[in-house]
Amino acid sequence: MRIRTSVRIGAGLVLALQLAAGATQEAEAQALPEGFSITDVSGPLDGDATTFALLPDERILVGNQFSGRVQVIVDGALQTDPIFEVPNLRTSNEQGLLGIAVDPDFPDSNYVYLFHSLLSSVNRVSRYTIEGDLLDPRSDNLTIDEGSERTLIEFQDLRFNHNGGTLRFGSDRTLYISHGDDADISLVQNLTNLFGAILRINRDGSVPADNPAFDPEPDGARAEIFAFGLRNPFRFAVDPLTDELFIGDVGPEDVEELNISRGGENFGWPSYLAADPYRSQIPLATSEQTLPIHSYQHVGGMRSVIALLTYRQRDYPNDASFPPEYEGVHFFADFYAGPMRYLRSSQDGGWTAVEFANGFTRPVDAAIASDGGVYILEYGRSIRKIVYTGAGVGSEHDPDVPGEPLNLTQNYPNPFNGDTQFAYNLSAPSQITVSVFDVLGGHVMTLYEGIQRPGRHTLSWNGRDRFGLPVSTGVYFYRVDAGERSSSKAMSVAR
Repeated sequence: MRIRTSVRIGAGLVLALQLAAGATQEAEAQALPEGFSITDVSGPLDGDATTFALLPDERILVGNQFSGRVQVIVDGALQTDPIFEVPNLRTSNEQGLLGIAVDPDFPDSNYVYLFHSLLSSVNRVSRYTIEGDLLDPRSDNLTIDEGSERTLIEFQDLRFNHNGGTLRFGSDRTLYISHGDDADISLVQNLTNLFGAILRINRDGSVPADNPAFDPEPDGARAEIFAFGLRNPFRFAVDPLTDELFIGDVGPEDVEELNISRGGENFGWPSYLAADPYRSQIPLATSEQTLPIHSYQHVGGMRSVIALLTYRQRDYPNDASFPPEYEGVHFFADFYAGPMRYLRSSQDGGWTAVEFANGFTRPVDAAIASDGGVYILEYGRSIRKIVYTGAGVGSEHDPDVPGEPLNLTQNYPNPFNGDTQFAYNLSAPSQITVSVFDVLGGHVMTLYEGIQRPGRHTLSWNGRDRFGLPVSTGVYFYRVDAGERSSSKAMSVAR
């Protein structure tokens, strides 16, 4: 019998996970909102399963932190034999295999990317070739070629914790990487190194030409830095629609924080902890700090934030996508305790934290499925999938009866400051124009123009005009024209 104790994944993340070989733990019952359900899609995982990535056909690659094993889940079954084991892995507390990503052009670009700690005291992001049955969703015949490794970026690993480790691709095929402060607060407000930052590189390891330029930029500043001033950004997510980063930064003592990055931000660590001065003797490397959108205290056992994902629908209501009120919200959890929650923008320009579900055990990674459901990895236990099945779905979501081509819903949120969303139903293929007008009838924006199939369609508006400029506070109208029919509703922008 082998017992592992005091495993760490984030600052203060003492897992105290005691798993005997071959033992399993009974899952807690999840409490979900009405209309949602949850299923187990993996069965029991290895006790150090820390991260996962989806192939386009939704075979799942699972990374195990301490063994360095990459395993594949096919049709809900974890294949025992790994498709790869990371060589020369350094495994202590927050070191090991910490992140995995699949090339966005897979299988044409048959690569997988790994964030791993090595015995040579470096953290490395490598690109490997994956071979086998790349197009057969029911095949477990996959292999990662050890000899194909291409090192994309390396950084010193001076201590065993605060390593970050998330890998995520943006829509432009650039790779984002989180890297912690290596438990040394003197490193972060210094743009000549890569500590306490989100990094952005191309798939070949080169630096994108449009990476942020920091002002003032000290001599020798690392061009890979996308945003910095972070302590341990163990998990972050990329918004599939906007490419904004939603970052969970694990804090010291009694505060956890969540940040939004569009590039170029300094989130202030260690000069600041959330919005408060912390180590003021260490000056900011830039003129000001970007404040978190949310922070919370260590209460009820919560002490290690996990940024899960920014939610975007796939084909609502024709699949498992969440309803419109969840579009664009930021889901997060705490590794140790508390419910799964989400952040929604409020009318005053701030953010409101809303409880979503209870009963998850050590949530540590997440992804949106191709059908709009959400996968959640519970550390070392299983991957579960949350889907929306609807409550009284019938008349509310079915297309209109013939002769009634439009059924326009009220936008949500309303009033809004940011994005809002609305839907309409079509009973037959139609030439559609969706437009926004001001109260005087002036044309503000065309949101869509073209032929659409029957069914329910969802659109969003970001409160900007056709020139990309934000509109003023006030009442606006959105109108759907479908052939000879037209329907419109009022909405309010609150800046």
